[in-house]
Amino acid sequence: MDVFASVFRTPRPPVAIVGAGAVGRALALRLAEKGYPVRAVVSRTRARADVLARAVGAPVSSTHLEDIPRDVALVLLCVPDDQMPDVAEMLTGVRLDWPNTVVAHTSGAVPSSVLEALDAEGAAVLSFHPLQSLTRDDGAEALEGAYVGLEGPPRGVAAGIELAVGLGLRYVVIPAEAKPRYHLAATMTSNFLVTLLGMVQEVLASLDIDRRDGLAMLEPLLRGTLDNLAARGPEEALTGPVVRGDLDTI
Repeated sequence: MDVFASVFRTPRPPVAIVGAGAVGRALALRLAEKGYPVRAVVSRTRARADVLARAVGAPVSSTHLEDIPRDVALVLLCVPDDQMPDVAEMLTGVRLDWPNTVVAHTSGAVPSSVLEALDAEGAAVLSFHPLQSLTRDDGAEALEGAYVGLEGPPRGVAAGIELAVGLGLRYVVIPAEAKPRYHLAATMTSNFLVTLLGMVQEVLASLDIDRRDGLAMLEPLLRGTLDNLAARGPEEALTGPVVRGDLDTI
């Protein structure tokens, strides 16, 4: 933590959020809730920047990186993966105290090395990926109990650990070479489940059960299955005909 303290001069450093989508919104709201002063929200869409800035009390709402206040000590890049290198390069033109600034991107797939332009300026860089499924309507509570995946040089990871603790989140440190497998696991958990339930809705629709009604009907079963998984793990969470060995039913 001494490395972190040498980067952030205050326990709750001033923050700029770049990107006002689902992840940017949830993190900005969580930061504000936990006492971090959000100084600026920058987005390609001015309307989104304005809405989020009002929600977190940020005095700056803009579509231009150059408007980030000079006292900002933490920049969170919540932009699409393929935009990360370009945004990092553009940020080098912003007059911040880079050796005393942490820059984190929120991608689960790409490594912190995409921020090499800012690393060269002396900033502490890292990947700070909330391991949660987020929508544009989610608030700070959506991150409650979530993990964040941290990856980067030691200085950046130390900063990420302190930030995660400050936000009341759990964390796991991922080596750069393992990020594709980490992201695969996250994608399989979230997207595959959504796809599977979409297929289940189709099966129930063939029984003339409305898609929404079908999902509501299955929700207790789904929650019970998730509870079993959390308590026992996949090996012991199976129930029904598979466990009973009812081969004819299967």
